[in-house]
Amino acid sequence: MSSFPVIKLFSLFIKQLSKPAAGYIKRKAKESYFIRKYICIPPAQLYHRCDVRLRIWTSGVKKRSGYKIPPLTEERAIDDGADLLGETFIFGVAVG
Repeated sequence: MSSFPVIKLFSLFIKQLSKPAAGYIKRKAKESYFIRKYICIPPAQLYHRCDVRLRIWTSGVKKRSGYKIPPLTEERAIDDGADLLGETFIFGVAVG
């Protein structure tokens, strides 16, 4: 019974360490061309398209044909992609 608080404390410690690591990943993602171009921007654009389509679908708009979803600006896509990457890291640590 005495090992349970130690395990819980250790897992809380690991989760707390993952937050600064996620911040570091976000900063590096904004600085590195490769991460920005191939890891941050495509998931951010996909997330944006899915979000806009879901909003259109839930608003009850019947006619979707002809509506083109404008892509995010590169700066906004980099920010959103870096946030998504950082949150994925935190979630992965929490699951692990």
